Amino acid sequence: MDRLEQYSKWIAEGDPNVMWLAGLHVPESLLSALVQAACRKRGWPLDKSTLYTQVTKMMRAEDVVEPSEFGTYVEGLYLEGARWDVDRGELARQHPKQLVVLMPLIQIIPVEAARLKLRESLPTPVYLTPKRRDAMGNGLVFEANLRTREHPSVWILQGVALFLNTDQGWSGSYNDLVAAAFENEKIGGSKECLEAVTEAHDVVGYYIMNSGGRAEVEQVFGLRKNYLKDIYDWWMWSSKGLLGFNMEENDPGCTSPYCNVAKICSKMTTVGKEEGTRSSESKDHRLLAALATIRKARLSNGGTRELTRTEIIKKAEDPKNNDPEKLQWFLKCYQYPTFETCDHGSNCPWVRFSDSSKFFFTLCRDAFGITEEEVREASTFINRKYGGKGMRDAKKIISVNGEVDPWSSLTVAKPRPSSPVITIPEASHATWSSLKNKGQSSDF
Repeated sequence: MDRLEQYSKWIAEGDPNVMWLAGLHVPESLLSALVQAACRKRGWPLDKSTLYTQVTKMMRAEDVVEPSEFGTYVEGLYLEGARWDVDRGELARQHPKQLVVLMPLIQIIPVEAARLKLRESLPTPVYLTPKRRDAMGNGLVFEANLRTREHPSVWILQGVALFLNTDQGWSGSYNDLVAAAFENEKIGGSKECLEAVTEAHDVVGYYIMNSGGRAEVEQVFGLRKNYLKDIYDWWMWSSKGLLGFNMEENDPGCTSPYCNVAKICSKMTTVGKEEGTRSSESKDHRLLAALATIRKARLSNGGTRELTRTEIIKKAEDPKNNDPEKLQWFLKCYQYPTFETCDHGSNCPWVRFSDSSKFFFTLCRDAFGITEEEVREASTFINRKYGGKGMRDAKKIISVNGEVDPWSSLTVAKPRPSSPVITIPEASHATWSSLKNKGQSSDF
């Protein structure tokens, strides 16, 4: 959305005072165009011209009242391996636990290379992302000149670099954090627990690939016959895991069966260690049975009718149907499309698919006529509005996160200038709305 807004204003109003380089599809093209325009206007030879950068003291685009005569101001660059001392206008040692900092606005100026006499300056690479270069060696955009009174080797050994985008401050995906929670020993998790939960879902994924295995899964979980007849229903049933448990609701003090990570892990790790102790039953069957036991206890259904994809679409097509689940799916497709993916190659502990998002998109399309483009647009808007990604340069904002909240994948996880981050140990999504003991309140 920010990229579209920048392009739209550029077309309607002309060159902006400040350019957001990360919002350009090919930022190198803009930099080349700046040099070419300066060469044409001043009669410089193109092959003997280059770019010079100067870090300003301005932090906001609104501080720039008129555009640069030659070159441009750019915003949204991040510095790793050092910090920028705004008052002194030079590189400085990092503050503790502050790995990445937002830079002030930087002015990029075309100059003749022969006239560029740099002293006390570090040629600093500017990369697209913190990964620096990809497998093909691509990723370098240009070199910036950062003032320093230290020997350049000091900063080279620190790995100092600038990035147009940063993943510092944004956690992994929702289900990556679910997996991390099952490993979190502070809430009763362990590496063995995560392995057992993941292996159990892998068993389910293997079994549903053939008709005999699907029939067995249906029987163990108390599902209707042929409920898992096609891949869309496999996804419908398993996309949020088969434990009947949402990590965002984890409550260390709960008393009902399998209501938190500690209780689930106690069951799953016990089953995971039983291999070789019960010859009459394979480990696969024990893992399936453990999942089914937990799910039935959590949902208290023992075989309650679970809707297939076709049944949900029929409800959506019926104007007289007022089932709350119909509204729930509409809201999830259109108003709050925050869906969690579980793909091959990820850390997701559930049943994995080659492209899990396609199932969600096709359901929204077939049930409500909402296109993939509309879902993605609404999802981007919601994630930025509620997660904090839209607060690019905001100050004096405190971001409060729960250590065990998977939705923290959408929020600010690392502090920025004048915007601290507080992470509540062991807290899930809405822990602060239901304090149960004095020990919890001390963290707040």
